Amino acid sequence: MKITAVVLVIALIGVAVTVGLLVNTDDEAVVGDRIVEESLGNLLDLDSFNMKTSLEVLSDKGDIVLKINGSLNKEDLKDIQTQGQVSLSIEAEGVKEELGLEFQAKDKIFYVKLATIPEMASSLLDEPLIASLKDKWIEFDFETIKQLTGQSFEDSDIDSTQTKAFLTDLKELFEGQAVFVVDENLGNETIDGDKTVHYKVSVDKEALKKLIPAYINLAKKYASEEQQALYEENIDQVLQDLPVAIDEAWQKIGGIEFDVWVVKSSSYLKKIAYTRSIKDMPLDETETIDLDIAFTIEFSDFNDVSEVVIPSDTLTIEELLMSQFNLQDLNSELAPTE
Repeated sequence: MKITAVVLVIALIGVAVTVGLLVNTDDEAVVGDRIVEESLGNLLDLDSFNMKTSLEVLSDKGDIVLKINGSLNKEDLKDIQTQGQVSLSIEAEGVKEELGLEFQAKDKIFYVKLATIPEMASSLLDEPLIASLKDKWIEFDFETIKQLTGQSFEDSDIDSTQTKAFLTDLKELFEGQAVFVVDENLGNETIDGDKTVHYKVSVDKEALKKLIPAYINLAKKYASEEQQALYEENIDQVLQDLPVAIDEAWQKIGGIEFDVWVVKSSSYLKKIAYTRSIKDMPLDETETIDLDIAFTIEFSDFNDVSEVVIPSDTLTIEELLMSQFNLQDLNSELAPTE
């Protein structure tokens, strides 16, 4: 399926909201038009939380279902920990592909375990390689990732002081932009034992046009020199096209409305839900598509997430490749040339 302006804008909304959740808690619930911004700001101050995310895009041309369940613990900004599970299902023209994995991160090392491997990948890979990948924890450290991808992960990129400053600026950015408009208070609801207030919320199109460039510039400010070079190459065209893309999306879908649940006692964001049916959305001059979109993200265990316990039996990338391809000196192969 072709990427349209509608998909772009929905993705940007999801990124903006999710990034705001990665990182002054009052005893009384926040009220008024700034409820979403304030609850996002409160989540930025948390040390840890669990979250469940679900995205379904159903259409007459195929279906995509993505689910992510996990936790984030940033009590120590020098060692931000996370763990969870991901499942992805894509079905089109009678063919269904599924991917399932678990992930963990601790002490600047990433761990991934494949639980379900797509049939297409299975048909392209040798059975011994598939057997070595499935249900095995594969370990990635920053140096190996750098060698394999050419991307730099210097200590300065994850400096705790810089991270804290970025999160502070990010919180101020979200609280300073009136992007979300509270249209209706739908009353009290209890979710997983948390007493919440349910709000119907919409997105202010013109404020969104200001927020996204502001976030991009903020991210650029804290990026490494290598990442800043990439920003310089691509950012101008993105910012130039963005207002038109947003206007086109609003014309096609009539704006973005969603539901928000906020915990009464703490003003933490508990849940976001977005559903939308779009009929005859143009893909190009001759083709249209019908879409049913459902997105939810739910938070729990505020400041009550356990530390990640790393797997006891893992394989490094070097060990995996050496076992499969009998490489005698993988480290010399990976080492950058002079």
